[in-house]
Amino acid sequence: MLAAPLACTPGDRHDRVERQRVAIVDAPTGELELDARVVERIAERDGVDAETARARALETLILVADRRAEIAERGGGPDDPDDLDPLRREHLERAAMVRLWLDERFEPTHREADIPQRVVNANMEDPRIFQRLFHPELFSICQVLIVPVDPHKAADEPTGVPGTELAGGDIDPALAERWYATAGQTFAPMVERIQRAGDELIEEQRGCGLFLRLIGASDHEFSTELGDMRIRSERFAFAPALSDNFDQSWVERVTAQEEPGLIGPFETEFGIHLVLLNEVLPASLEDGSMAPDALRTAREQRLREELEMSWRAEQLQLTLEEIRERRVIRLAPELEQGP
Repeated sequence: MLAAPLACTPGDRHDRVERQRVAIVDAPTGELELDARVVERIAERDGVDAETARARALETLILVADRRAEIAERGGGPDDPDDLDPLRREHLERAAMVRLWLDERFEPTHREADIPQRVVNANMEDPRIFQRLFHPELFSICQVLIVPVDPHKAADEPTGVPGTELAGGDIDPALAERWYATAGQTFAPMVERIQRAGDELIEEQRGCGLFLRLIGASDHEFSTELGDMRIRSERFAFAPALSDNFDQSWVERVTAQEEPGLIGPFETEFGIHLVLLNEVLPASLEDGSMAPDALRTAREQRLREELEMSWRAEQLQLTLEEIRERRVIRLAPELEQGP
């Protein structure tokens, strides 16, 4: 069913056309030609070599020929070789024209390099965007901890474990040990519930969500002979390089683990902690390894990549609005000329 590419001689009036033929497929309604430009487009679109692109194109063309043969056998005419409803056919033609316009007119002029500098600068100055894209190494964690409660302090004000330096007053290791023992017994059912979840805690899209659901939405308070205690939870990300205001024993324990999973329970002067390391994000253009000018260029490129799709979508809407205003909203061959 396949014919070899047609040969031609210089000066032939069909020379230009013949040179673009790659193959011909026989069909009941006539020969189907495979044009070299189709192969080039498939190779560019799919990121494959020319031979693979040619094979894919031929496979599709053979399917078309087989379909036309099937229609011919049951008496279908050549005027509607694909046996499509006219409205469906019109819809497909319009969709193809739109895709052609996007490929050849719109997208080549709306690349990441085409984003106006003012848009890049405005986004670079947005602290939320900057911190999300450019940061040192980050550890994303959630934790549950049992802490002492001081009725004379606000709920968010740290209270040290009795007998520790953080608590103030005399340091009493024996008192601290008693507190840890009592707190550990109180904390044990919560720890066991979380540990039973095991690998489910670090499954994709679950992580801290499941961890926090196991704990419950509200704090849990207990009265003991060593004072009131509270079980609370929190979720945050921190940069070890910027953690001077953190308890360093806590930082060392958490950062010693590189893979997601449970850490602890372990003790600090704040209480007893059970931590879920959810993710470790590598430094992103914020590790001090680049010169200022190179860093600025790299950050701008990263931001342009981040903005490209949303900026292009916004520009497409604006372009379509301009087309409507000029009353040129006809998805017909004229649209090939662009807006």
